[in-house]
Amino acid sequence: MPAVIDADALYAYENDYDALAAEPAPRIITPHSGELAAMLGTDAATVDAERSRMLHSALRENIVLLHKGAPTEVAGIDGQLYTIAGGDPAMARGGTGDVLTGLTGAVVAQAPQSPMKMTLLAAWLHAEAGRLAARELGRGLNSADLIERLPDVWNSLE
Repeated sequence: MPAVIDADALYAYENDYDALAAEPAPRIITPHSGELAAMLGTDAATVDAERSRMLHSALRENIVLLHKGAPTEVAGIDGQLYTIAGGDPAMARGGTGDVLTGLTGAVVAQAPQSPMKMTLLAAWLHAEAGRLAARELGRGLNSADLIERLPDVWNSLE
């Protein structure tokens, strides 16, 4: 089954990114720049300065990489790099990335045979919830502000 890996669990693959790709099922990883840098054997400044190159270098057949940041980007099993439009700078607070990781796990669990598509859906839902919360509340969002708007964003798809 696919698995979502985030935060300190990513450090199990520090300087050994290819071991992650050798796992028996797809792995969806949700690092910020510092975590991705540790996995790729570089530093966060390099990841941020050379985002496209670094994400392309991280493409692997068995990994969906959801790079948390502004913008959120997804490097996928299909060899493509996707930029998620939307979101808002007000989302740059502790905990909002945890909402994204949890949402990714929940959405992927609904269709484990399509981890790439479901990760893209989760990233879009998260960005839209942030955009909606920022429009309603202004700056200084917290994770609960995003969570409260997810049902409305999800229902807008229907």
